[in-house]
Amino acid sequence: MQDGSRTSTTAENSEEDSDSDFEPSFKRSRPETYNNSFDSSYDEDEEPCETSSITCSNEKDAVGNNSRLKISDKYFKDVKEVIEAIQNNCQHIFVMKAIDLAKQYIAVSSPEIKKYIFEELLSNVVECIKEPSNNIEYSTKHDFVVNTIGLMKDFSLYDENLCTLVIKNCLELDFEDLFVELFQSCIDMNIPLKPEVIYPYAGYLRSTNVEIDGLLNFLLYVKNVCHYIDLPVDMCCTVLDKCVAENCDDECALRIFELLPAIDSQKVEMRYVKNFLQYCCEKELNGIWHQISKIVMASHSKSGFLLHCLLQTFVDQIDVSGKYFEKFAAAFHGVQEPCSEYKSLLGQLGTCLMLNADYKEHLSSAVHVLHILHFYNINYNELQMPVINEDICGKEVLKEDFFIFPYKIVFRAIDIFLRAGRPKDAYLVFEGYSWIKPDENLVPAFKSTIIAERISHLIKLVQALHLVDPLDKGWNALQIISSSVKDLPSEELSPYIKDLELAYNQYMITFLNKKEVTLAYELFRYMCGPLQTILNVKSDIIRGLIVSLAENGMKQEAKGLFMLHVMIYSIEKPQISSFPWCMTIMSNWTLHEIFFAIQFYFEALFPILENKNKEIAFEKWYSVKFKFKETPDSP
Repeated sequence: MQDGSRTSTTAENSEEDSDSDFEPSFKRSRPETYNNSFDSSYDEDEEPCETSSITCSNEKDAVGNNSRLKISDKYFKDVKEVIEAIQNNCQHIFVMKAIDLAKQYIAVSSPEIKKYIFEELLSNVVECIKEPSNNIEYSTKHDFVVNTIGLMKDFSLYDENLCTLVIKNCLELDFEDLFVELFQSCIDMNIPLKPEVIYPYAGYLRSTNVEIDGLLNFLLYVKNVCHYIDLPVDMCCTVLDKCVAENCDDECALRIFELLPAIDSQKVEMRYVKNFLQYCCEKELNGIWHQISKIVMASHSKSGFLLHCLLQTFVDQIDVSGKYFEKFAAAFHGVQEPCSEYKSLLGQLGTCLMLNADYKEHLSSAVHVLHILHFYNINYNELQMPVINEDICGKEVLKEDFFIFPYKIVFRAIDIFLRAGRPKDAYLVFEGYSWIKPDENLVPAFKSTIIAERISHLIKLVQALHLVDPLDKGWNALQIISSSVKDLPSEELSPYIKDLELAYNQYMITFLNKKEVTLAYELFRYMCGPLQTILNVKSDIIRGLIVSLAENGMKQEAKGLFMLHVMIYSIEKPQISSFPWCMTIMSNWTLHEIFFAIQFYFEALFPILENKNKEIAFEKWYSVKFKFKETPDSP
């Protein structure tokens, strides 16, 4: 303000000061002058003082008793005298004159002094209004406060402390319109406020049944601007409920997702969040899966609450849990591979869903989830006991010891694929973890449990693969069994012998029928290796293998096998006492078997012939009779 200028204090000029497109507009008017018993040392008709620019680098210097800062050459020596003048006017209910005086000197002061003068003005105006003996009408009180707040707008005196102070006084004076208007302005301008006005405003919103957008504006303002203040939990729950009840749109839902990580998981009931997530999943709002994956994973470092809510949402929608998990996993991966920590969380979520679906005998959902886990290369063995609500999942799995749990997940996945009639997928699961063996440091009982489970599931795989892929995956599984039985003591292996024997015999028959003689012979060698003492191979299968070997040019192997199992042919070895020599040939023997049988008989007979009895004629001693006998029907 230039020296010699005059500042008008008319009501007209005061009202013009209220125009603003961005900041709040307070309709100011000059109230009537009161007839009162107080004499003022300042005449309201007196012209305003001439002022000079006030500059001060330190507020304390400006208001201290010894300050020599010049405010006005004509009337005031320093800021202290200005404040005293404002106080004097308010004490005599010359409030508008005090406001005009404050405005006059705020205009030419430094930022610190502007706020100081305004705060003192507000304090004195409020004190004047509250004084019962002043007997001021409500409308006039309201006008005083409106004009006071107008200075805040005119000079942009918005900060946390001043705004909190003004709003608090509006609340205490029961000026609800001003309280709401100024608070909303602070929201619009992202000016933080203190708890003493935040919570009353929340109470106001509760009592007025504000639309969901208004509630969201307030809650997001508290979250993003007033960082140290907890969100009102009940209001958050109201927003979540309103979203579902009012069928909110994509934009509203996305704004709520921004809010979710800040909700205190210790205070909010899960059902509110779960119902909201379920609504979003069912509606498949635009971009919703990206938001779900982003918010759930980002917040997990602080709390697993949202991940738990999402799991419960999927669990409650068991029919579509696989579909939901697929969409979540796709959004979660996005355009790049997530970090190992996040991928582990995805694995825990998927594992719990798989176990839950299996526990509830919803096989299709369990298979769907399993496919997604494998599609994104989730390693079961890297998962330990899930950190998210174990009660949701299959009790018998999750109550197993901590150290056995990772293996149990693999075995359960194999079971699911087998029951779904997908043995090839089950084999791929096992193949991916076939190298898994118990840690040497594990308690022996744990090791024994895992090894036994491994053998049991291998046998199941072999049996299932026999019908769909015996020559490839089935054969591979058989080889793994042969190399694994040595890890299990015989007494612990005994419960599996019957099934194992059946599987081996079935595969031998299949290999022979498919003319896979080499595979059949190799399988038999396995059976005669580590398993020879525990498996009983049917005689018909051995005979079939001997014949097949001979027919395929492997006569030496065929003869060796015949000699090893000659007892199944019931050939009577020649003895001295059995002269004259007679060999019985059964009617069901093949040409190759007869040939090997004759070889066997004569190889046994030659040593005896060397000890010829002199009393027996040469022709009779070296004569052998062959008797063909009808093979009796099998019972």
